[in-house]
Amino acid sequence: VMLNRAEFHSIELGLRIETDLYALDDFHETWAVSPGESIDLQWIPETVRAFSVKKLNLRGTVETAELPRQLRSLDIFGNQFTGTFSLENMPETIVHINIGDNRLEGSLVLAASLPCLQILIAEKNRFFGTLDFSSLPPKIRRLQLSRNGFSGSLCLLAVPKSLFDLDISGNDIVQDTILVASCVLKMSCFGYDLQKIRRLVDPLGNEHLSKD
Repeated sequence: VMLNRAEFHSIELGLRIETDLYALDDFHETWAVSPGESIDLQWIPETVRAFSVKKLNLRGTVETAELPRQLRSLDIFGNQFTGTFSLENMPETIVHINIGDNRLEGSLVLAASLPCLQILIAEKNRFFGTLDFSSLPPKIRRLQLSRNGFSGSLCLLAVPKSLFDLDISGNDIVQDTILVASCVLKMSCFGYDLQKIRRLVDPLGNEHLSKD
């Protein structure tokens, strides 16, 4: 799939059924593609603010430095994208990133300078290495990192109060005790492996035991 550089604000890719190309309006373009095709994301027009291509088994890499600099939403969930994914090179305007259920690998630097980022879904990939929560994006609300290969020690004392949904389950993080900020204990959803993390300790030294 080769994307032309016309002026659109939103692009969505869907299944090819009867037509190859159809437009919804002047600022939203929908391309129909066949599952399993390769796609080159560097051809996304610079005017695009939202790009969505979900559950189409598409192949390719994600060169984040080549994405439109005004992009606010990137959703490539449920494909076969490979290679690394650099949060550091994402546009500073990005608010929503869903790269879940792909074959992306390498480390994931969470301390990227992304002042607008609120949602990062990176579950079900092949990321590995340690996770640094010491300098998360200030507006982050949802962080889904489950079912990867992350390992090493973990500290959650510096997570921002804006974060209410965090999932680190299904990784290789084995740690008897994790230091956590008080806001972590108040999250609406905090997913971790009970068998690998035995207790959480808040800033006052209070222990919160995991229950099998």
